[in-house]
Amino acid sequence: MFKKNILILFIACGAWLVQVTDAMAEFDPESAEFSKKATLKTWVRSDISDNTEVMKMLQDYIASLVPENPDSRKVIMPVLNDAWVMQNFGYTFQTIPAIELPLLKYIHEISQDKCPITLEIAAGAGLASWPILYAFEKGGTHYINELSSKMLQICTELIIPKFVHKNLRNFIKIVPGSCFDILNKEPALRENVHVLYAKNFENFLDPVQHVRFLELIENLLTEDGCAFLCAEALPSAVADLETPIFNSLLNIKGPNDNTAMGLTTLTGGYPDGWHPFSPLIYKLAVAKRPRLLLIDTFYIDIYGSRVNALTTTVRFAAAIIRKKNRNELLSSYSDSGKKIGIKKVIPNVQPSKSGTSSSFLTSLPDYIPL
Repeated sequence: MFKKNILILFIACGAWLVQVTDAMAEFDPESAEFSKKATLKTWVRSDISDNTEVMKMLQDYIASLVPENPDSRKVIMPVLNDAWVMQNFGYTFQTIPAIELPLLKYIHEISQDKCPITLEIAAGAGLASWPILYAFEKGGTHYINELSSKMLQICTELIIPKFVHKNLRNFIKIVPGSCFDILNKEPALRENVHVLYAKNFENFLDPVQHVRFLELIENLLTEDGCAFLCAEALPSAVADLETPIFNSLLNIKGPNDNTAMGLTTLTGGYPDGWHPFSPLIYKLAVAKRPRLLLIDTFYIDIYGSRVNALTTTVRFAAAIIRKKNRNELLSSYSDSGKKIGIKKVIPNVQPSKSGTSSSFLTSLPDYIPL
């Protein structure tokens, strides 16, 4: 049955990839803020953005994943686990512009004068990872971590070959397995990661695991390194009250604290072991980490747009976190809420609802495989 499921997923994913080009004839990339050419030029490496033909192909690929494109729904697929994993980790997702655009802009900005190390934790099929390679202005290294070997297979055999030019693939390193084993497998990453991204992963962590996750972020990030986090939320004002992580942060003994996870009344239709996140949870969690600084936290709606208040269209909660530098740690913690550093680079982005040299693209036909 498991082999049958992975075959079905491969067929479905492959069929979706084949339809990408045809779908572009029906969807105008300029109708979505994230896939507009002007937006792409804010984060795409200059040797690509200056090439009209290549940029058009990249724009079509980006547009295939934006929530405004009806065909992008085909990428919402169940995450397939290996046989030994019992936890249901939900589904893959389309692009989430409100967090991914600041992520890409920031990577592009810091890569102007260095080759950054970036990491996506629980990357699934790599649908948010491949654009990062195009943000490296002067190169870099992007690590892709994923527990499921089946999802990594889709990433390496379908997604990367389709969307990533062969000369950019050297920027990729795969770290299979649990994120909690990353530093055992890649010890050189300790305090060397400039940018970290994790999407729809924290929903499946219990309070103890979430503390370990934040400790992992502290141990991975370099000084002034940034983590971009995004997790599913519920459009409910009382959702936090049934969340084990929320209760643990306030030292409240809740009815679900004795179970690994535990929402019972608000999460119908969600996988077992799932619970929602919110900006308040991020604020409380980061406040307990003396080496981390919360730069921003907000809701994101079903269109992928930022919203600063709870509405019926809320779908995600997001946070941007920076690791404090040594001078900040030596100073008093009275400025722990001060927003500095990354805010100079990352604007308040609200999308609408609707290391190689610059000569690597000289062989244009190799870039367009279709």
